[in-house]
Amino acid sequence: MRRILFAATLSACAASPASALVMIANFSTTQKALQADAVVVGKVTEIEKAEVEVLPHQGAADKVKMRVGVIKIESGLVGAKNVTHVKVLLPGAAADQPDQPQPGGIDRPIPGRGRGRPGQPQITLKEGEEGLYFLAQHPTAANYYTINMGNTPVPLKDENFKAELGKVKAVVATLADPMAALKAAKAEDRLSAAATLVQKYRHGLSVPAKEEAIPAEQTKAILKALADADWTPPQPKPGEVIDYQAQPNALASRLGLFPGSPNGLPAFQVKPGENYNVKYAEAFKAWYAKSGDTFEIKKFVPTGK
Repeated sequence: MRRILFAATLSACAASPASALVMIANFSTTQKALQADAVVVGKVTEIEKAEVEVLPHQGAADKVKMRVGVIKIESGLVGAKNVTHVKVLLPGAAADQPDQPQPGGIDRPIPGRGRGRPGQPQITLKEGEEGLYFLAQHPTAANYYTINMGNTPVPLKDENFKAELGKVKAVVATLADPMAALKAAKAEDRLSAAATLVQKYRHGLSVPAKEEAIPAEQTKAILKALADADWTPPQPKPGEVIDYQAQPNALASRLGLFPGSPNGLPAFQVKPGENYNVKYAEAFKAWYAKSGDTFEIKKFVPTGK
């Protein structure tokens, strides 16, 4: 049994639970949807005047004061079923109070407050704003949600709102019927489905967990989606954000199929003028043709112990 860490602004970079943890500024929409306990389209109807006192995390010695934002749900995409409103804890008036030491000595954000570091403003809400919200269940206050660092809401007025909403709906559809998504007509749609499932299955947990093999047909379809994909490095347009965690090379690496890996994917040398991703694609496709039928993709499953 291994303990696999997941925190709001920390992400495991590869397939192993022991992988290094890195700070990131913001998650992709797919990652936000996969990590959230609730994803809703809604409007902030009120910031309650009275603050509430809650323990910021399990094991905290002292309570902190927090404000409460109320979001009226217009469309519930993930979680928050059979409710019309959700309450979200926000930094209180004394948001500059010092952070409490975290269990295990890990420097991580307090849910709903963040660390307040330069360049990392705390996520808050304003009355009247509308958007797409990615919410986490508060760890000690069962009736409240938080918005963790890295899960920035998408404003309704954002020019990319419809596209981001479409990504969330695609995640929901993929999780509801993985094989249908993996059999999509377009290779890019099959890759998107594979990216959602790999990130879902190979994302670390904050509780003791074990690994279990996913259905064989899913493994074969995911590997085929990677083999059929275009591994050419993306060339982002001005202002375009590329989800590099959803690129074929990142997904293969997350599965433990990196060059020279114990799973049999051969190492290779990149000569001057050659492209690393192209060489990686060649190595992966050669491995897939030889060993793809016997490989198992495993997911992390909480043990409850």
